[in-house]
Amino acid sequence: MKKLIPFFIFVSFTALADLHLGNLPLKMVPCPNHACYISESCLKEKKSCDAMKAYKNPAKGKVGEGGSNPGSVVCREHFKGLVNIANDDLGNEDGICVFKDKSMISLSGVWK
Repeated sequence: MKKLIPFFIFVSFTALADLHLGNLPLKMVPCPNHACYISESCLKEKKSCDAMKAYKNPAKGKVGEGGSNPGSVVCREHFKGLVNIANDDLGNEDGICVFKDKSMISLSGVWK
């Protein structure tokens, strides 16, 4: 009987996310808890941007009805942001909340 050796792939979250809106590349990095992506400038320059404020104080509780993505509802209604869909080079999609100051965070970072 052959022994099967498990094979694991570990992904590093330290690099820039390779996301883009159409042909526009987005400079986003993992949030401090690695559960979302946020504008690189919010972390790199240690400035107070709208995306970081939303990350530090996400909306909580039951949001939306009828199958709406809670993150997109919170982005539009609570934070007054615009929802966009970013893609990576493999075609994977991630919802992004874009704030008035042009900072961005993935939708998973604005709602808990």
